[in-house]
Amino acid sequence: MYTLFLIFMAIIIALSLISTVIDNFNQIKKYKMHKKLTHGTTSREQIYFTIADLSERYKVRYIERLESHVKTVTGEWPDPLFLSDKNSEVITRLAKLEEKWLGLDR
Repeated sequence: MYTLFLIFMAIIIALSLISTVIDNFNQIKKYKMHKKLTHGTTSREQIYFTIADLSERYKVRYIERLESHVKTVTGEWPDPLFLSDKNSEVITRLAKLEEKWLGLDR
């Protein structure tokens, strides 16, 4: 009985690890896809949906990409309150970028 329990737990742990690896692989694919769309000029809508699509780890990488590669943005934010979340490092950094893009950081 005890052996059966150990086998069951090993299967649960293995499935959990496999799920985590698959999720990380999918996040990497998403990040690489969004990264290709981020050069020089991009839209606020694209940024908004990318942030919504990525895990926290890849959101930070995406913001770093925006900071170093995007000079101008177009359009409006789909959600006007999107940049008001003060509890998120990603949103705070994005709000600073918005100030830069609007020319308010002088």
